[in-house]
Amino acid sequence: MTLTTSAPQDVQLLGPTGPRSPRNHPGQPHVTAVLVAHDGARWLPRVLEALACQTRPPDVVVAVDTGSHDDSAALLGAALGQRQVVQAQRRTGFGAAVRLGLEYLQADETDTERAGRWVWLLHDDAAPQPTALAQLLDAAAQSPQVAIVGPKLVHWDDPTRLLEVGLSVSRGGRRHTGVAERERDQGQHDHRADVLAVGTAGMLVERQLWDRLGGLDPALPLIRDDIDLCWRAHLSGRRVVLAPRAVVADAQASTRGQRSLDAVRGSVRRVDRRHALHVALARASWPALPFVLGWLVVTGLARTLAMLLAKAPGAAWDELASTLTVALTPWTWLGSRWRARGTRSVRRRDVSGMLSPRWAFVRHGLERLGGLAARADLDDETPLVAPETGPVADESDPVVLPAPRWRRRLVRHPMTTVLLLVGASSAVAFRRLAGSGTLTGGELNSVQGSPGALWHAAIDAWAGSGLGALTASSPAALLRAGATAALRPIAGDAAASRSVD
Repeated sequence: MTLTTSAPQDVQLLGPTGPRSPRNHPGQPHVTAVLVAHDGARWLPRVLEALACQTRPPDVVVAVDTGSHDDSAALLGAALGQRQVVQAQRRTGFGAAVRLGLEYLQADETDTERAGRWVWLLHDDAAPQPTALAQLLDAAAQSPQVAIVGPKLVHWDDPTRLLEVGLSVSRGGRRHTGVAERERDQGQHDHRADVLAVGTAGMLVERQLWDRLGGLDPALPLIRDDIDLCWRAHLSGRRVVLAPRAVVADAQASTRGQRSLDAVRGSVRRVDRRHALHVALARASWPALPFVLGWLVVTGLARTLAMLLAKAPGAAWDELASTLTVALTPWTWLGSRWRARGTRSVRRRDVSGMLSPRWAFVRHGLERLGGLAARADLDDETPLVAPETGPVADESDPVVLPAPRWRRRLVRHPMTTVLLLVGASSAVAFRRLAGSGTLTGGELNSVQGSPGALWHAAIDAWAGSGLGALTASSPAALLRAGATAALRPIAGDAAASRSVD
């Protein structure tokens, strides 16, 4: 990792009227904001402007750029000053980046100086509203037991659409955001409440607790690291609360595939599932650990089969790969348990009440399978745009629906894979039948007579042996006559008869 070596200076933020320095706030907690960027030039201008417009700005801001290939580092340097930007390697995870920023700013601080201080975690694609930090601090001041406070997350382009109002998980690791899909914000969640976890986008965490717990788990570079940290905070006897009046607009660029995940390997779905199982095993009690591991393996295999039946082979493979990886590499989650030793001060059963209901995973699984089956024939990269109806303004741009990519859909369709596999296995199983010879046996009837006789037998209404009977001929007779007529010019009468046989 590469760190800048110059000493920190006063932070310069670009506000609406130009550069300004954040003030000290006597009698108020000291807040250090750590902004982590990774190819975030698309969202950073709005995030930096939102940071500059805070009614209660942070006392210190440091940015960590994890090897961005775009203009992220330049944007951060122009807004904060080059000496406030720490450079790190591209594969650095979010937790490691935050740790680098804090070490760079406060290397000389003692534990006493860190008392009462807070760390505000910021993503490069999450813009806080002007009163966000003030509302977070207000929620933190309600009780000395509060150690982590999280905001309400809304959609980047639509602030009325809810994304998260706190997080919870089932015992099998299923993540629940507390809102329904595409739920609108009508104030129904605007009450402060204790939650199991909050996301790292806009999370406010007490510095002493951060140091005591060791920050975010290094085994979880991205995704599920927030749930693990908050779970450990509960086990240490502290509270995690949601401040719904603190609002952050989140683009969720990493989980929506708008940029690469260089800190982890695999698709977002696979990493999310693998880390979910990791957290479930890392936070289970020792007596229950063998049962939890067995249950996760059994349910993982069952979900794999269910996803195959729902014609979602990609999701099935991610589920299977995640389950096998976690089951066959126990040292990863055992290492997380070892790093958390000595921090627990309450019983694990006291935290279990914040987990999702035991049978919530059944409803979630059915909804997931229904969604996979409904989207099986759709191209995920083709947006579904409904054309506007009714009168429109003259300056309105016409809505253009992209042409369906039928070739890609045909290649990616699960039935194509099934047909190719069946065809290949059939070719291997019947490879001895290729070439010369007669195929007979079972219900296969030999072909006798000339092509004219075959056509006569196929269309004649009088059929059967002996005196015969007035009955309809078999449809197979038409197929035999047609095949014989088609092969006769190529292979001759004898070869055509043997091929049809």
